[in-house]
Amino acid sequence: MRHLLYIVPILLALWFVDQCLSRDRRVGWERNAMRGYEWRWTKADGRKVLLLGSSTAVDWLPPSYLAPLLRVDRDLLLDAHVNGCHQDCAWAIVRRAVQEQRRFELSVIGVNQFQQCDDLHPKRSLQLHTLMPTRDLPRALVLHAKGEQPLLAAGRLLGNILSGAYGDTAFLQTQWRDQLLGARDAKRAHRWYSAVAPARTPPPFCDYAPARVAYKLAVTGALLDDLGQISARVVLVLLPDVSLSQVDDPARVAAWNAHRAAHVELAATRPFVTLIDLSQGGAREPADFSDGTHLSRRGMTVQRQLFARELAAAGLP
Repeated sequence: MRHLLYIVPILLALWFVDQCLSRDRRVGWERNAMRGYEWRWTKADGRKVLLLGSSTAVDWLPPSYLAPLLRVDRDLLLDAHVNGCHQDCAWAIVRRAVQEQRRFELSVIGVNQFQQCDDLHPKRSLQLHTLMPTRDLPRALVLHAKGEQPLLAAGRLLGNILSGAYGDTAFLQTQWRDQLLGARDAKRAHRWYSAVAPARTPPPFCDYAPARVAYKLAVTGALLDDLGQISARVVLVLLPDVSLSQVDDPARVAAWNAHRAAHVELAATRPFVTLIDLSQGGAREPADFSDGTHLSRRGMTVQRQLFARELAAAGLP
């Protein structure tokens, strides 16, 4: 019992420091992105169309473009995207809609090929913990059991529950670095620790090894099933990225084929889902992309034309 007298003040001190560092769990890039979504969600009442995904989907399918294409008033389309929102993040948003008994006539969700690999990025845990209704967190852990490192995923989720500073450590590290060493020049930042600049990080890509995609494909299935509860029709959009320009690499071609086949199967077993594949017949040249994953103005023009044709061929709106 005496030992508890020492432990309690230590835990209280750690809690106080954590609250100060995380500013009551409100500071950080990722939390800012989710606050934007939360503000838009306050306007969910009466909306007929739900738009889900990350910036790669919404940057070139913004409500101002999508609403006229679907022949609905702009005020009837709910933008529920979050920057960097992968399938489990979108699923958390849909679980909230299920809990609130929302109903939509149509839901549109865009997914990228590179999102299918279970990368265990720290912000995925933050998004899942922040956006998923508390009562559904055990369901999230059950799906994580299908991933490559389920214990690590569970540990990161627990870390977000226990510590606000843990949730967006990248922001805090950058903030401390700039305060201690001065605002960095991105092109020269490596000189703080090395005379040689590190190699540029290649654009993200998923090799589609079965163990690496098992978790995200299971989440995609759960996401589509729950969308079927709240939406009469669902449009699942396969988005392109710059790896489509590397058609001379057999491994990349095989990974893209596996990606398409998996989503064809997911849609085929759910009659309410319409699959629109924008990775074929659209943007595929390096000039069509502003970076590894986002479209340039030229690529956006190509993709919007293809999307409009595919939407009409599917009988939508």
